[in-house]
Amino acid sequence: MVTTLPCAHPPTSCYSLSSNLDLQEWMTMHAAGVPSWLGDLILVLHLLPVPVSLSPATLDVSHVEGVRNALRVSMSKSLPDAITKSDKLLLLQDRQERNKDGTISTNARRLMSRQNALI
Repeated sequence: MVTTLPCAHPPTSCYSLSSNLDLQEWMTMHAAGVPSWLGDLILVLHLLPVPVSLSPATLDVSHVEGVRNALRVSMSKSLPDAITKSDKLLLLQDRQERNKDGTISTNARRLMSRQNALI
């Protein structure tokens, strides 16, 4: 089973053609049950405290953007909960800091904004 992906780059672009073919090969391997980074990524996203679904059958630019947005939401929901429930993160619980604009916020919000910047 070979899946053809729409390519955003000109068909003559070696970079886009190579990347597209590589991705198609990984999708085919995953569909055949061969262990790969794609299967690992799907598993890890599923095991998050707030699971995120990644479907290799519909892996296109809009789906990847949707997964990135779902990951941001997942992290913003699970990070404050993890901080408040952890016995090891007592210093972060109820910690408040003054922002550059002078308002007081909790450190959990700052950590979420840093996490979102990395995604």
